[in-house]
Amino acid sequence: RWASRDPAVATVADGLVTGRAPGEAVIVASAGAAADSVRVTVESGLVAELAVWPDTLYMVRGRTARIFAEPRDGAGRTMQQPLYFSGGTPGVFTVAEDGTVQGTASGSGVVTVRAGLKAVQVPVHVLAGERFTLRRLGTLGGAAWALDLNNRGEVVGSSESTPGGPRRPFLWARGRMRDLGVPAGYKRGFATGINDQGVVVGTAERDTFALWYSPPVATMPWTWRAGAFHPISIDYPTAEAVDVNERGQVLLAGTLTTSGGGTFFSGASWVWENGMAQRLNAPGAGYSMGIAIGHDGTVGMNAHFWTGLNRSYAVPYAWNGSTYTRISEAMMVLADVGDDGRPVGSCWFITGQAGCTWDGTRLVAIPTMTQARGVNRWGDVVGWVSVPCPPTRPDHAVLRRGVVSYELDAAVGSPEWKVETAFAINDLGW
Repeated sequence: RWASRDPAVATVADGLVTGRAPGEAVIVASAGAAADSVRVTVESGLVAELAVWPDTLYMVRGRTARIFAEPRDGAGRTMQQPLYFSGGTPGVFTVAEDGTVQGTASGSGVVTVRAGLKAVQVPVHVLAGERFTLRRLGTLGGAAWALDLNNRGEVVGSSESTPGGPRRPFLWARGRMRDLGVPAGYKRGFATGINDQGVVVGTAERDTFALWYSPPVATMPWTWRAGAFHPISIDYPTAEAVDVNERGQVLLAGTLTTSGGGTFFSGASWVWENGMAQRLNAPGAGYSMGIAIGHDGTVGMNAHFWTGLNRSYAVPYAWNGSTYTRISEAMMVLADVGDDGRPVGSCWFITGQAGCTWDGTRLVAIPTMTQARGVNRWGDVVGWVSVPCPPTRPDHAVLRRGVVSYELDAAVGSPEWKVETAFAINDLGW
């Protein structure tokens, strides 16, 4: 007697198995009191390539990291195939069904990733301390600037197409930099955010040759996914896409500078979702500039309050979808907010400017930084030290992990490049 425990995936008749849907099924054969079973995998098609990243995983003990994989057909298209992760070294690290690796002690091992008939092995090294490497991403022809990265190791930013030429948005993934292009009618653009689903946000620009009372540049914020631009319609001439979270919510912000009887500065921010935009402004503020949006929709912003004579001071605020909360009572300019709500930025102390974070009750200085720019789920902070003029050495990037600071230029030790600034850090520590 034959039977399938998962008939939606596979059925069986007289020992002949028929696949119904991708997945796994258990086929049982029985005769009297005797029975045995076999596990059958049903594939939707032949996997021609299994892309896995990172190709080698380095992690610090006591932390988690994740291995990502993408099955592709012969045309390079992504396939909806089950992924299977196996391996691990007892006492050193384990790997979960979704590719999450938990490091417990120093050592090495291998994780095997399978999809269909394809399998890829990823070496895993769990380190007691830090290990830093510098990877060059390349350019589209001229200078390039990386602005954000996700937990899959994909990087976005902008690059000149030719030396000194207009900037174009790029996506770097799995060793290749891709020119995302710009929408029709626009001259240049840049990408500023990417989530773990691969949704990219950015802004296109074109010159307006406007008169003194109008902005000389018009912008169009956009989202990009799987090769297609999707414009974000907003009634503001200089709105830009700032950040995107895992829910697909996009944070927008824009500034205006007008002249005539003096120069006047203003700005605005919005959260955009499913074609609808909600404008944000902290109570009593002249305007608020959104900085980052967390996975739960919490927005970090710098609220600007007028002091007269067209001058303002910035105060960090958080907005949770309904309520505005002042983050710090001290002078702090917000630069990023982690997914756990941890804010980082720059503060002014008696000793001068320094990077800082807010622990909920007080400012905590990061004395080895002048500018703190990015934070991950572990509380690792990146930024840089600005050297007074005339500089005795260039600005240099800094990573703050726990109570230890690492000068990344010295840690990497590249003879060719100087690591001057760091803008973002993901949960893998990249």
